[in-house]
Amino acid sequence: MARLEFTSALYRRYRNKSLDEIKLQTATTYFEKQLVSFNIEPLNQLVIDEAELLLKKYGTEYGLRTQDALQLGTYSLMSKDGVS
Repeated sequence: MARLEFTSALYRRYRNKSLDEIKLQTATTYFEKQLVSFNIEPLNQLVIDEAELLLKKYGTEYGLRTQDALQLGTYSLMSKDGVS
């Protein structure tokens, strides 16, 4: 999801004219090269279930949103497995 969010942000900045095409391509290329160092976890039912639990627990008080809950749910599951 972070990959999609970052790419979306870059293209939004391009549409808003705060990035030109060269800077957009440079940022996209650099980010893709950096992705090899990311720990990418698949989106699966366990992550969705964890995200739902987090939304129910923190959604009213903290305004936790869907994408944030999915990322937090993924990290929560990874930390339970000893991955960080």
